[in-house]
Amino acid sequence: MIDITQYKNGDAIDLLANIMEHAMDIIGDKKFVAKWKSGKPVMYAIVYAMKEHRDALVNLVCAIHGETPDTYQFDAVGLIRDVQEIIDSPLFNEVFSSQNQMTESAPSGSATENTEETGIA
Repeated sequence: MIDITQYKNGDAIDLLANIMEHAMDIIGDKKFVAKWKSGKPVMYAIVYAMKEHRDALVNLVCAIHGETPDTYQFDAVGLIRDVQEIIDSPLFNEVFSSQNQMTESAPSGSATENTEETGIA
């Protein structure tokens, strides 16, 4: 796995955009989130992601290795290890938490209502 702290400036933006784009395809799926939060082992959510978001998962794994799907070769054991590293990563957990907060408290679109809810006048 690449060390994302080594990427600076524009390269850091490009790397994070690539990783987050593919992660959001998965964690933006309400069925995935429901499985993740179900209280069952996380592997149920991962299996769902493997079946329903195959391309996003492959692209995500490739992105964390600094590769493309055309150049990166992985096997079942390596894929399990990579998925576990993604799940355990602070970046994934931060993006996942942010996504859940955004979907759970989506603003109504009314400026008055939104400022009243937050106490901003």
